[in-house]
Amino acid sequence: MPSLRASHAVRSCWRLALALALAASLTPPDALADNTADEANLRFRRGVEAYRGRRFEEALAEFFHSNRLVKNRNVIMNIARCYEQLRQYDEAYRYYDDVLAENPPEEDRRVAEESRARLAPRVALLRVESDPPGADVFIERMDLGQRGTTPRTLALPEGEAVMLLSMPGYRVASAKARLVTGRTATVKLPLEFIWAKARLSGIEGAEVRVDTTEGGAAAVIPSVLKLKPGKHILNVTAARYLPIQVPVEIQGDREEPISVTLQPLPEPTGNIMVTANYDGALVTVDGKEAGFTPAIISLPVGAHEVAVSMSEMRPFAQRVEVTANENAGVKATLHYAGATTTAASKTETTVDEVPASITVISREEILAFGYTTLADALRAVRGMWISSGRTYDYLGVRGFSPPGDYNERFLVLFDGHPMNEIFSGQAFIGWEGNVDLNEIERIEVVRGPVSSLFGSAAFFGVINVVPRHHLGDKQVEGELGTGSLGLARGRATAGIDAGEARGLVTVAGVRSADDGIFVAPVDSTTEALTRRSVAENAYNGTARGSYKGFSVLASLNSRTRSHLWLTSGQPTSGQPTLATQYLNSVRDQRGFVEARYDANSSAAGDFAARLYYDALRYTNDTTHDDGRITWTKGTADWAGLEVRWRSPEVLKQRLTLGAEVQSQLRILQQNAESPSPGEAPQIGLDDLRSFNVLSGYLVDELRLGDALLVNFSVRADEYFNSFGLTVNPRLAFISRIVPGGVSKLMGGKSFRAPTAYERFYCDPLRDPTTGQLTGQYGTSRPSPNLGPETVYTAELEHTQELARNLRATGSIYLNSLRGLVYTTYLPIPGTEDSNAATVNANGSVRTQGAELELRWQPSKWSMISVAYWYQQIVAQITDPTTGQHDTEQETRLKANIPPHAAAVRASIPIYAPLLIGSIEGVYNAARPQEDGTSPKGELFYLNIGLSGELVGHGFRYFAGVENLLNQRPAYPATLDVHGLSPQGITLLAQVAASF
Repeated sequence: MPSLRASHAVRSCWRLALALALAASLTPPDALADNTADEANLRFRRGVEAYRGRRFEEALAEFFHSNRLVKNRNVIMNIARCYEQLRQYDEAYRYYDDVLAENPPEEDRRVAEESRARLAPRVALLRVESDPPGADVFIERMDLGQRGTTPRTLALPEGEAVMLLSMPGYRVASAKARLVTGRTATVKLPLEFIWAKARLSGIEGAEVRVDTTEGGAAAVIPSVLKLKPGKHILNVTAARYLPIQVPVEIQGDREEPISVTLQPLPEPTGNIMVTANYDGALVTVDGKEAGFTPAIISLPVGAHEVAVSMSEMRPFAQRVEVTANENAGVKATLHYAGATTTAASKTETTVDEVPASITVISREEILAFGYTTLADALRAVRGMWISSGRTYDYLGVRGFSPPGDYNERFLVLFDGHPMNEIFSGQAFIGWEGNVDLNEIERIEVVRGPVSSLFGSAAFFGVINVVPRHHLGDKQVEGELGTGSLGLARGRATAGIDAGEARGLVTVAGVRSADDGIFVAPVDSTTEALTRRSVAENAYNGTARGSYKGFSVLASLNSRTRSHLWLTSGQPTSGQPTLATQYLNSVRDQRGFVEARYDANSSAAGDFAARLYYDALRYTNDTTHDDGRITWTKGTADWAGLEVRWRSPEVLKQRLTLGAEVQSQLRILQQNAESPSPGEAPQIGLDDLRSFNVLSGYLVDELRLGDALLVNFSVRADEYFNSFGLTVNPRLAFISRIVPGGVSKLMGGKSFRAPTAYERFYCDPLRDPTTGQLTGQYGTSRPSPNLGPETVYTAELEHTQELARNLRATGSIYLNSLRGLVYTTYLPIPGTEDSNAATVNANGSVRTQGAELELRWQPSKWSMISVAYWYQQIVAQITDPTTGQHDTEQETRLKANIPPHAAAVRASIPIYAPLLIGSIEGVYNAARPQEDGTSPKGELFYLNIGLSGELVGHGFRYFAGVENLLNQRPAYPATLDVHGLSPQGITLLAQVAASF
């Protein structure tokens, strides 16, 4: 019993000493002037009370809470003591260790060390060290939280322990240790630094120093340099080169390639002065751009290749020897070389290598001759002529332009975007298509079949209108114009050119107040007079933008034209008596938006893609003198995607593959009549259609030596839910066998798909009693089974350079048309009447002719062109009703075609570029008449003009007279009007300024 009492007394004394030590250390946390300190102090006092009452877990919770609010070394000591009272010796040892890590006062250090020593026999200890020290220590898993930083001694449960060490910039290290209670296991782990590596390339032997210019080199190029991750400055030096600093930022555990380019030290130099007969020509030295003429260029001593080039000029090249501190002179003489085109092959190609007969109207010609519409510009192009129905202008091409044709047999492009609408297939060549040609860079005219690339409508040729894409060094341009017949025009253009990013926006408008009075014979007993055909208003907006290979093109054009028609009888009487009158108004609205991507790579070839959406809104309404209103509307929306790839040249051969899908989303045709003023219209036709077209094409360009180029192309178009598949090839042989000459032998096939207007437009009849459709038709019937028309073409053309800047071009051609689409009258079953129907011709139609042109162009502003062309049409058509020759249709096809035509155009630099004169004369022989009478309508159309610009000041002007000889013969125009005269003498003036 005494020994028991003694043992009990020892334990009581030990507990008393522990309590006294606890009371001495239970000092409240430092006071803070906020609520957090108050709450921490409260938790601390509650912990002390719980500890004194031997509620150790409750005390532990309160101390933890207090320490989270305000960290305190004494609180950590109390946490350790609570764990010790709870016999959780591992945690107690750890928190005593944490107290020592806080650099405590000597008394606290002594207590903590004695406590650790007391607990050591009861725990398994793990001493963790690292090289370098300071790594975070984790046990078992890193998501359980770190246990301190190395070096660190941890108390852990007996058994196997897995430790993980982590330090920024080093790889995670791990190890296992067997722990035994009462013993200490020591583990020391080396940490592997995570290096960044830079693979250096450039001038061999160049020295590299990191973040300093002093001391020895860290590496020599080429090599792999180890770096600490992050940002560094590489100082690179090499003999005979300028030193350079290369900033780099490299991530750890990665190898980054770094190419270092050093500039050679300046060598002895001399100067060359380069001049040319044109200012602004590009100068390149040894293949690199060096400035514009006139230019003084400093070059290293030695031999250099100097080249001078300018758009549409033959390049000039000369080898120059440069000596130190001396001047050398180069005088370049540039001569006109001709233009390039994209319309015939969808890639930029010189005129000589295009597989077609080409005419390019340059911007300088457009400005010098004052062209305001596409029809004006095409009037003097060989193989073409213009007719007018006053509402629209019509283009005749190589012996084909029957009255009533809607320009649907040639394709008009705007910067490569097809502009023919899908409602009637019409191509607009007046203000309904474009308001201002001063926005145009060039017009490319391609004769012959091109359906092998463009599909439908590229029947007799393609006309590509290429707009400007920037204003050069200007940002804003404005233009005003006026002229006869109340003409007023205006345009505003704004552009931006920021290196790879370019943009141009244009808005323009034109108004013609009075067309005057003209006589329009309808038939042998009736004539129509129109007075004050005013109200031709047209507006246009375009936007173009590009960045690197991406570009966007959008355009919207709206034109309204009205006529007051007075119909009278007895045209031979001096003053015809008014019979009826009506006001006719036509509105054409055409717009599109297109996004493109062009990637040019010599290694992988050229890739192009375009995504587009197009729309047409057409309205034709007539108000009659009895108050009736009749109208016709056409609405069309279509969208598509085209992709194209052109291979690099391999073994003198290049392939082009392309595909296009087009969805004709909506084609709506309507007509209606209001029987009396104010009465609701009675809808006759209300026809809605949609179609899909899938196309693919192939172009093969093969060079056989230097003298022969073979170009083959073929396109397949599948018209779903329509007439099906059509395949159209083209083959051309382009030869340079004759010195100074280019010969082209070409042949191919093109097609034109019948339009929705031709297939489905009709005049449905309604029952006068019920107002319901009867299934019968009045003036016209639909033709749903109409098929495509095709043309087979053969042509031989030769261009010969007779002297410098003087070229002669001659060609002969033959076009054979099959399944020609035309309108005729078919009997109405069960009646003696007939109505109009569109049919495919039974029989053959052939056009043939020859063309000759002589062109001299020594400079941009100097040009003389003389052209003559002969054309003929031969038609043998069978009447679909009688099976006999349809002489009426044969005569109509032959009408309106001048068999002989000629044109003279000259641009004369009086004092270029300030004053340039122009003269244009176009002769058309008398045209056959639709009624079979003697040919008439012989015409000599003469225009003169003066133009000029102040180079560098942004000012430009034009003044001219059209139809100076007041030639006004009548010629066939439409199916209804058998003779219209062109405008008489008209004046035109315009000025433009840019800033």
